[in-house]
Amino acid sequence: MKISLTFTLTLSLLFYVSHLFSHPENNSKVLFEKPFINSMEQEAYVLGLKLSPNSIAVVEDFIGNPSNQTLLKLRHPSKRDKYAIRILDEDENELLILGIGNPFYAYAHHIGYEDREVMGGLVSSAKIEIAIPTNLNAKFLAISARDLNSNLNEIQRVELPLIIKNL
Repeated sequence: MKISLTFTLTLSLLFYVSHLFSHPENNSKVLFEKPFINSMEQEAYVLGLKLSPNSIAVVEDFIGNPSNQTLLKLRHPSKRDKYAIRILDEDENELLILGIGNPFYAYAHHIGYEDREVMGGLVSSAKIEIAIPTNLNAKFLAISARDLNSNLNEIQRVELPLIIKNL
């Protein structure tokens, strides 16, 4: 009985002290907004990219409204993203970074294949579309890959088309 009372008091004291030292401003929720395009009505630089595991090429570029599918893919990189697209200015400072997952792995989501051990396979190239804000002074686009230590290492950098640099 004495041990359980001592344990209960110690546990209560621990919770009370931790509550005293907690700061409400640190516990508040932080709402992240996409630092790029938030709606289909917002005009953006839309870039069609052809990617391979060791290169990047801009195959289409225009200023206009991005598609809903393009907007869904725009997100900050996470630990699960094997590849990322970096947008750089003329001084090679990073303006924006987008996580693109692993575009070189095609997933098979077909009914009847759920019991398979392998649900996809590697592909040699991928086409993706990204949208970046018109107010960025973007000059370069780079593809980066995550290494075993979770660091993003640049694979290739290309200069953006004239349509973006002149506006």
